[in-house]
Amino acid sequence: MTNSLPPVPSAITRILGISVVNFFSESSVKRLLESLQPFAQGCQVYVAIVDNSQDPQGKETEALRKAASLASSSSLTVEVITAERNLGYAAGNNVGINRLIEMGATLLWVLNPDTVIRGSASRLVAEAACSAGTLWSTKTVENGITSHGLGRLNTLTGQAGSSPSLTVGVERFSIRYPGGHSLVFTVETWRTLMGFDEDYFLFMEEADLTLRSQHLGVVVRTLLSVTVHHDQGLTTGATKDVLSKSLVAFSEATRSRMIFFRKFYPWRLPILVVSRTAYMISVLVRGNLSGARAINQGIKSGLSMKRLSKGQGRGR
Repeated sequence: MTNSLPPVPSAITRILGISVVNFFSESSVKRLLESLQPFAQGCQVYVAIVDNSQDPQGKETEALRKAASLASSSSLTVEVITAERNLGYAAGNNVGINRLIEMGATLLWVLNPDTVIRGSASRLVAEAACSAGTLWSTKTVENGITSHGLGRLNTLTGQAGSSPSLTVGVERFSIRYPGGHSLVFTVETWRTLMGFDEDYFLFMEEADLTLRSQHLGVVVRTLLSVTVHHDQGLTTGATKDVLSKSLVAFSEATRSRMIFFRKFYPWRLPILVVSRTAYMISVLVRGNLSGARAINQGIKSGLSMKRLSKGQGRGR
């Protein structure tokens, strides 16, 4: 994968703000912050860490604050926000990004805790300034494979996975979208999209965002001046192994799919229900009763949710 990078401007006019939502992932966040120290040199970078952990002893937040203090420098400012409850991915990042905007950030980056960054903030800011896009995925390495950081969703069955494609696209039976582990926006685009839709607690937020981007004429591209190393599923327990997959991943991935299809593909909802039911049975047959129950709960929860935001986000 080759890319001709723009020159670094003599005066950086954009301030990069990075939102990270934490849930008992302090060790991963520490590695991410360590990678951001050399990355931030020559640029002004703000980081807002929203801690969803709800640790009654406060040890998680204390560890995060210590890591933030050690990582902070003249180029890198790190702030930890303790959430009053577990907000999930969408609402947590809405809080983080709104705080970054208050701090003066003009270019916004959502990163998962299970990422490590290689490259230069100055290069990233320069590339974004020269790009036709205003919402971007980033070059990503997962399991030793380099890609444009895109995911793919089958909009008939709800099956999702990584995509080797170089471009985002919405087709008849599939969507290719920037992966939620690494999403970059301009503030103007964030406001146009009204942030992440908080109907989703975990999963499907980026597919929702891509469809809304298409409807609103937002141009989506990929930034290649940085590389995001992503330890996929580390923080959510989302693995293909049904015997080790977390119950949260089983239930929330199913619930979010139900909500997504109800909003954008309601006429295909029966197919999704059949598909997830078949998945539930396969998980049960392989001996994971708790996982099957979590999928069943996700189906029920997603179908019974009464208030839907009709594809709108809730960021300021």
